[in-house]
Order: sequence, then C-alpha cells, then structure tokens
Amino acid sequence: MPYFGKISYEDIQFATPGHGTTSGETFLRRSRIHPDSFIERHALDAAMIPFRNFSGYIEDVVPAVAAHAAIVTLEGTTAVAKTRKGVLIDAGTNPQTIIEAAIDYLSDGGLLILGEGTFEISSVITLKDYIFLFGMGNKTVIKIADGANCHGLALTDVSNVILANFMLDGNKDNQTIEVHGIRIYAANENNENIILHNIKVKDWKLHGIAITGGGTYYNLNVFADNILAEGCEGYGLTFYYVKRGFAKGIIATGGTEGGLQAKYGEDINITGVVAYDNLNGIVIGASDNPIAGVNIQNCHLNNNEHNGLVIYSQTTECNVSNVVAKNNGKYGIRNEADGVRICNCICNSNGTVGLYDGIVLLDAQKCNVVNCTCNNNGRYGIQSHDTADYNNIKNCRASGNGDTNIKLDGAHDTA
Repeated sequence: MPYFGKISYEDIQFATPGHGTTSGETFLRRSRIHPDSFIERHALDAAMIPFRNFSGYIEDVVPAVAAHAAIVTLEGTTAVAKTRKGVLIDAGTNPQTIIEAAIDYLSDGGLLILGEGTFEISSVITLKDYIFLFGMGNKTVIKIADGANCHGLALTDVSNVILANFMLDGNKDNQTIEVHGIRIYAANENNENIILHNIKVKDWKLHGIAITGGGTYYNLNVFADNILAEGCEGYGLTFYYVKRGFAKGIIATGGTEGGLQAKYGEDINITGVVAYDNLNGIVIGASDNPIAGVNIQNCHLNNNEHNGLVIYSQTTECNVSNVVAKNNGKYGIRNEADGVRICNCICNSNGTVGLYDGIVLLDAQKCNVVNCTCNNNGRYGIQSHDTADYNNIKNCRASGNGDTNIKLDGAHDTA
C-alpha cells in the first residue's frame, strides 16, 4: 500500500477557511489526543493525513476527535467494541453490527479505530458526520461475505469524515449485484469535507470508490490520496457530482471500465495517478455530463487496453501536463473537447492493437499541444482529425510513427 510518512498522534494539521486558504497554508490545531492503548497510538501515528496544500479546507473537525474515541478489535471470531478507556460498548460475531454500535456510541462524532484482522460483513457499514475511521493499514480488512451483495462502506448526506488505513475486499467472484467498496452519495444535501487516505480497494463488483450525487446536490471538498485500486469491474475511483475534488497518488489497475473517472462537476485536480492494465487509464467527462476546470498532471497511463487518457467533448477548461501515456492499445491521449491545453507529455508506442495515434484531437478546436513527444505510434504521432480546427501544435517531437508524424485536418491548424 502506498505510504509516504507519518505524523505525531498529538498534532494533526488542518487547512481551514480564513487561515491562508488562498495560498494553501495550513492551520495547526492541537488535537489533544492522548492514547491510552498501543493500538490507538499506532493507528494515529500511521495516519499521516496530508492536509498541507489541500485547498478543500476541512472545517472544525478536530474537536470531535478530542471528545470521543472507540476501538473495535477481533478476538477470535468475536468483534469487540470498547471505549478508549476500555469500557465495553458491544460484542458479537457480526462485525458490521458491532462497528455500527461503536459509531452509535460516537453520537457527536469521533475517532473509530479498527484493529488488525478481517472483518467479514454481510451488510453495509453506514457512517455519519464527524467520524474518523482509521485502520492498521493492510492488516485491517473489511471483506464482503459470499453472496452478501452489499457495499462496504456507505456515506449518505454526511460531512467532515476521514477514512484512512485499511483494505476493502469486495470478494467479487462470490457476488451477483454491482456494489462499491465505498459509496459516498449526496442524496438530499451536499456532502462536504471528505478525506480518503491510504486505502486499498480490491475485487469490487463495480467501482472501488464511487463518489456520486443527484439533482442539485454535490460532494464538496473531496480529497483522495494514496489509494490502491485493483481488479474492480467498474473504475477504481469515480468522481461524479464532485466540486473541488482532489485525486492524488492513486494507483489503479485491472479496472474493467477504467482506472479513474471524473464527470459532472467542477474544479477537479488529478495528480500523480498511475493507471495500467485497465480498459482506459483516466476518463474525463461523459455524454450529457459536463465537467469544468480539470487539471491533470504528473500521471503515468500505460498498457491500458484502449486509451491512456480520454477527454470527452463536454469537458471545458481542461489542462494536461507532464503525462506519460505509453503502450496503450489505442490512443495515448484522445481529446474531443475544445480549448484543451496539452503540454510536456510523452505519448510513445501507442496503437498496439491497430492504427491509432499518440495524441488525437478528435473534432476538437482551439487546442494547444506544446512540447510533447510522440514517437513510434501505430499511425500518427499527433493528429487533428476531421472537423478539428484552429489547433496549435508547437515545439513537438514526433518520429518513427506508422504514418505521417504530424497530420492536421483542420484548415486553420498550425504546427
């Protein structure tokens, strides 16, 4: 599992409104947590929530942690929930029931720690506002029982939640219904301030992590980092109905639909994604799902069955920089949207299953492709296709491609 460091169990950094938010400064609050047990200390030390430069800005969440905490451990086949002082909350052989008893105990929110072991559940665990759920890394596993056909964790109309340091196993071969590892849904109000950190999701019947909404309700200030998604039958991570979303340090592989998707929202920042052996690496936008203000940078999108990066025509204000897309079956970067800026990208050796290009501007206009390298692709290095026009290709290098290195169909395209 990705792991970048740790913080003290006493000091948790939060970026908050009114404290240098425009420049990404952080505001340090003393959490006043003094763990009484090794397990609590260990979980908090391992958390390393990276709030620095997080411009979603979590509001006033530390007081909840300071006030309450609970721990759920496994003793053989029995799940045991206790307060931080060791007072029994509940115990039984159904981990989902015991975990939710601990959540209920944290009536005003607080810190819930899951100990080591596999918590096999037959129904979804439902979280609420101000819950900080921390595990012990890959040693804490929430697994769906055979035939349970349920999501792993559900968050509906909640705010100020942190999920960190555990694995979710979807056991997809023994399920018959499309379910998600984590489902975050804005149904009747906006969800706000959701952090997902250091989580592995594997083998889910649909998406590993699905962040979604409906109508006029969105997920605001969503930060997902250090996520490892493997073998999901949808996407590893999908942002849908998200405003101000951050995906950082994501590794996604084996996604039947793709590694990462963002559609219907605005202000989405995607950085440091590694997506390989999926259908598509990253997909932005979809039919009738407009998305605006997307920044994609420092990603490696290689060896995907179809495309490294797809940007659909409903996307506006999109920038792509420092992306490497190699050895994909079709296009390295397939862009259908107007006004996209693509710079400092490397798109080599794509089109492994046919005549495809390093970068294609498919009916897209007024795009800029600058300082890109596109070599040894199946057809063209860079192509502006069909009705694409008014595109500017500048300072790009293309050689060794199956056909013309740079092909411009637009009457006003320049290179």
